Amino acid sequence: MTVHRPLYWTSGSDLRQMADADLDVVSYYIRKRYAWYLDNNANIPGDVRNAQSNVDWQSIGSITNTVRSSGTATNTDDNDPSGPDDEDFSGSWGSTDTTSSSTSSITMYQYTNHNVAYQTAATINATGMLYWSDPDLKIGPTDEADLLDTIVTDALTQARTGDEVGSYRIATSTPAGGTWSDKGTIFTDTIYGDGSYGVYKLYLKTANTTDPTTSNNMVKWDSSTGSIKLVDSDDYSLDFIDSIWMNAMRRNHLMYSIVNPFDPLSEYTQRGTIYDKKYQSTSSMISLGGGTYTRTDWPSGTIINATGPYDFVITGTRTP
Repeated sequence: MTVHRPLYWTSGSDLRQMADADLDVVSYYIRKRYAWYLDNNANIPGDVRNAQSNVDWQSIGSITNTVRSSGTATNTDDNDPSGPDDEDFSGSWGSTDTTSSSTSSITMYQYTNHNVAYQTAATINATGMLYWSDPDLKIGPTDEADLLDTIVTDALTQARTGDEVGSYRIATSTPAGGTWSDKGTIFTDTIYGDGSYGVYKLYLKTANTTDPTTSNNMVKWDSSTGSIKLVDSDDYSLDFIDSIWMNAMRRNHLMYSIVNPFDPLSEYTQRGTIYDKKYQSTSSMISLGGGTYTRTDWPSGTIINATGPYDFVITGTRTP
């Protein structure tokens, strides 16, 4: 497979193939446009949510929340405080810990509709994007593998391990760097009395802090006029950006998963850790009232992991 570099018109009045730096600009605007679709539309391949609206949303894993509550035990006062063997304070209490635990879980989903069609050669040709393939000037490329090699694979790689535009993170606060869209709370960790301990949100990166300042004059064939025209690489109205390359992004989008535990030696890319916490030990208090001793136990001590931790990861790209 060969990288087919689109042509552009330089300020020095030359027709040239795009260099890597030029392709980087186009790649950025492709993933920025893809992020716009994820942020503003429903049922976009690659989208992530904590709700399943139809069968095309597939489970990518679950997160458990453990909540501990206090408990009580009672003993009748025998009116015989005879010291350490007084059964009011001894083993007749039964269990040494009356706190109880309850669990609930949430499931994360990703839209992975595998019915996204590959654009036909006729449709791609109609967009008029020009590239050089020695010894000819051609329209296209029309092969999906070449579309990926030319620019889409780079856009997906940048979304995964580069600037992250067009990809998700889970965090307790807005991640640093660029513009992140808050997609809402996906998990709240509670540890005692249903009090909130950690609130985790899903964030989508929609842009870098600064967009590339150079908008290349890409060369396009206009069949309606029978002439070559120049267009900007950030012009989303262009079919080969908003349709051809965007369609390839949707067919080959990033795949996400919730894993427990995370293997740092794996090829997964970590995009956030979610913790389910609990108190490690129990405190007690005994009170006397109405002729009855009551012992109250409640969670206390060091806060430790209950289940998990759970890692939100990118596992790779979808295979159409």
